[in-house]
Amino acid sequence: MPSLAIVKETGTETLAPLPIYTATTQNIVDALSSRHYVPAALNDELSSRIFDAYIGDLDPSRSYFLQSDIDEFEQYRYKMDDALKRGNLSPAF
Repeated sequence: MPSLAIVKETGTETLAPLPIYTATTQNIVDALSSRHYVPAALNDELSSRIFDAYIGDLDPSRSYFLQSDIDEFEQYRYKMDDALKRGNLSPAF
């Protein structure tokens, strides 16, 4: 499964989320959806916006990812919301 993050590998070490990130992510999602002054539903529409922003932040000059990479990452476009609700950060890593 491809990753959306740029991974720096040294030997067998791979960038991965720490176990505490699961609870932290779930707490942030809960706070943003229920206690933010402008609550927003974490749904497929927001997932698509998160996806576009994430790709834009990783490669703002569009010089690292090929179109084939972006096409491969598209599988995550409408899954980011579900993953974040579960505290699953693997699409970002």
